[in-house]
Amino acid sequence: MLNANAIGVALVVASLLGTRLSAATFYFTNITDKSLALYEGTRPVFVYNHGTIQKSGVASDRARSTYIHPIHGLDGEVLTDDFPKDHLGHRGLFWAWPHVTVGTNHYDLWDLRAIEQRFERWLSREAGKDDAKLGIQNGWYVGERKVVREEVWVRARPARDDERVLDVEFTWVPIREPLTLQALQGRVTVDSRSGSRSEPTPSSPHRWARGTKIF
Repeated sequence: MLNANAIGVALVVASLLGTRLSAATFYFTNITDKSLALYEGTRPVFVYNHGTIQKSGVASDRARSTYIHPIHGLDGEVLTDDFPKDHLGHRGLFWAWPHVTVGTNHYDLWDLRAIEQRFERWLSREAGKDDAKLGIQNGWYVGERKVVREEVWVRARPARDDERVLDVEFTWVPIREPLTLQALQGRVTVDSRSGSRSEPTPSSPHRWARGTKIF
C-alpha cells in the first residue's frame, strides 16, 4: 500500500524502432467543439475528446469525456473502439479504476458511477516536425465537488516504417481527502496528510508514487 499526495504514471505505447517514414509536420485541429485531432501531415494520429460524448440509442449515464479515441494505425485504420456493445463503459484509451475511494466514500470511475472526469484547460498544444505534445488539466468530480486534480501529457513521435510511439504520462493529486485507487487486483492509496517524501515501496507508506509501463 502506498500513501501519497500525488501519483504519476507514464505509459509507453510502443518502442522506437525502424526508419522514419517522412518529414511531415504535426499539427492539431479542432474537428468539433468537443474533440481535438492530431495529424502528422495527412496522416491522422489520434483524437482527444475533451467534451462530453454521447451516442444515440445509449443511455445518457454512459456519456463520457477526457479520453483518446480514435487512435489510428499507420495506414489510417482505427485501432480503438468506443461504446462497444459488450462493454459500454469502455472508451478508447482511457484511465480509470472500478474502485475509487475518496475519504470514506466509494465510487466507480471505470463504469462512470457517481464520479466523472471533466476537462478544465489546455496546458500545452505544441506541434512540429520532431514531435507533438498535448498537455491537459482535468478534474475528478463528485457532483460539483472537485476531489482530484489530474494532469495528462501525451507525446506523439514521428511514424516509422512499422510503428508509431505515443508516450502518455498522468499525475493525480487529491484535493482534500485521502484517495484510494483499486483495480480488480492491487491497490494504491494516496493520502495527502501523512508520510515523508521518499522512494516508494509496495509495503510501506509514502506521500508519492510513480510507475512506468511499456505496452
